[in-house]
Amino acid sequence: MFRILLFLCFLAYQTNPCKSQNCTPASADNCENSNVFCSLNEINGFTCQNVDYSNPTACIGAFTSCPNGVPHNSSWWAFVTNGGFVSITVTFSGCINFLGVQIGVVGACDCSQQIYCNSSCNLGGSITISGNLAPCKTYYLWVDGCDGDVCVFTLTTSGGTSPKLANFTLSRNGTNPICKGCCDDFKVTPQPGACEPEYVWTVDGDKFH
Repeated sequence: MFRILLFLCFLAYQTNPCKSQNCTPASADNCENSNVFCSLNEINGFTCQNVDYSNPTACIGAFTSCPNGVPHNSSWWAFVTNGGFVSITVTFSGCINFLGVQIGVVGACDCSQQIYCNSSCNLGGSITISGNLAPCKTYYLWVDGCDGDVCVFTLTTSGGTSPKLANFTLSRNGTNPICKGCCDDFKVTPQPGACEPEYVWTVDGDKFH
């Protein structure tokens, strides 16, 4: 029996803002291990602090679409939305080296599909980035300290609600029963509005690709 999970989402719960480097919800040290939120709303108002150790994984610097800068102490989160225009503002203060932060959003962990990047280092107090997103696609948000600076920062978001998924059916080309060793194609009805969710296929609870 096949069971399909529409999204692998990290279901964040609301807690008091965290102002230590151990953020809640936790940041990841790299893109691949990012917690995935089911909307931008889940990180709206999130307060945290840059990590204070070397972790140069942000999509900034040579061989990226954001070449003017160098990563130092990067933090990562990921999210999916219903698509459309979104904006993210990072407001920062209490910076140890008075340099501020850098921020960006990409659509892939190889730093391609850049949506926006701000690599300028200044103590202006806030940075706003924006762009148009595809529905149901996973995007990756990184925050980095300028020259390794450690600041307290708050994320404020606009747009980017959770995807609206329609009911779907599972079908196959062949007839029942499914015989051992058979080769067959299974499919689900597509979602409206260009939404392409990630499906997880299992057989008796075991995931397969």
